[in-house]
Amino acid sequence: MVERVRVAARVRAKPGFSAAILAPVSGQLVAPSGRELPQPGKRVEAGRLLALLRPNFSEAAARVAQADGEFNTAKAALDQAEAAYTRTKKLAVEEAKSPRELQEAELAYQSAKARYAAAAGLLATFKQAGGVAASDTPLLMELRAPIAGVLNSMAAGPGEVVSANQPVFTVLNPESVWIEASIPEASIARLSTGKDALIEMAGQPGQFLSIHGDGRGQLVSLGLEVDLATRTVPLIYEWKNPDGMLRVGQSVTLHVETTRAEEALAIPSAAIVEEEGRPIAFVQLAGETFEKRDVTLGIRDGNWVQVLSGIREGERVVTKGAYAVRLASVSTAIPAHGHVH
Repeated sequence: MVERVRVAARVRAKPGFSAAILAPVSGQLVAPSGRELPQPGKRVEAGRLLALLRPNFSEAAARVAQADGEFNTAKAALDQAEAAYTRTKKLAVEEAKSPRELQEAELAYQSAKARYAAAAGLLATFKQAGGVAASDTPLLMELRAPIAGVLNSMAAGPGEVVSANQPVFTVLNPESVWIEASIPEASIARLSTGKDALIEMAGQPGQFLSIHGDGRGQLVSLGLEVDLATRTVPLIYEWKNPDGMLRVGQSVTLHVETTRAEEALAIPSAAIVEEEGRPIAFVQLAGETFEKRDVTLGIRDGNWVQVLSGIREGERVVTKGAYAVRLASVSTAIPAHGHVH
């Protein structure tokens, strides 16, 4: 038997498996030469050229001038730092410079290299598909897919204008998703070490998918901090989703394992009634003769409940009409067992 806590959950994109491609400046979308813009639902590879962006003239000119200026400044600083480092290294060999001075020169050189690489990368974004734009050709910027996946959305088509920092495309890789739930603080201590769970999807009540079944899922993390507002802890599972069974944003129900009993005596929960705040059940002795038993209950698994004491294996209990049998026993003042007509 397995007892579980039932919590609402949501499917979300696994980090690194979803990306938005933003317009770096405002401008007009242009299809790559000889190709059309990809449509939603189409698979794309990482680095795939999705579209070109023709920036507004004034903004493009300003950005090019800025990038070019930063590149030239970084190049001059790199040349100067490299020369200083080479000179200091030579003098250090002759013991004319201290190890500390050599270390400082090397650090300055490495910092200059990093600034130069960043400036070169910025300038390289302003280019045509075939190379850097010449003065007599329109400036174009490339919009490429940063990850492999499926084109999930596009905000504009060829010829349409987009604004700076506007998401133009979104790419989603649905082959692996996260299922995230919030576990009530009171249930955390009851979670089993395995923390297995069942997925129940909306519209399919009573049908379950095991997280750990067939090796499709695994526990990612159980949060270390309780949310002060909701008094819950985040629980995250990863689910291999090559068939697209789960969709990002979808609401599901998780039944998270709390306790497990490998060998247990269990009866239907419908057989349990309460009498003065304690659980009892009625055992059939013979025909229409029943005996009332105080029972000690353990874990619950769906419509079944574990019995720790009060009933022995093989005994028959009343599951339908158990409450009516209790009323009959009370009305005839039978303390432990009775005969019901």
